[in-house]
Amino acid sequence: MYVFSRSPKYVCPKCRNKITIEDIEGVFHDELHDFFVSQEKIKSHLESANQNLADKKNRLEAHTRQIEKVHTEMRKHTSFTKPTKSPRKALERFTNRLRNKTAH
Repeated sequence: MYVFSRSPKYVCPKCRNKITIEDIEGVFHDELHDFFVSQEKIKSHLESANQNLADKKNRLEAHTRQIEKVHTEMRKHTSFTKPTKSPRKALERFTNRLRNKTAH
């Protein structure tokens, strides 16, 4: 909806319905007031945000553990293998082993 420059009403461009500025702004202010004053809405929003935060923390911890496992495997691989002429082939073998472990 929009307001023409000198019109006291909002107009819908599709259906051409008209609503006075005072009416639509009154509804808007009432909805804002209900949202910010309603303890139930605030409580449910905070609970949802806290649950979302807890889920993200759990995912971060799981990713951190997985990264640490990969780093440990990389250290183990680089410290116990013989130097090869082709580091690329050694890296390919290492990544293939990691893929096989994660696939099972």
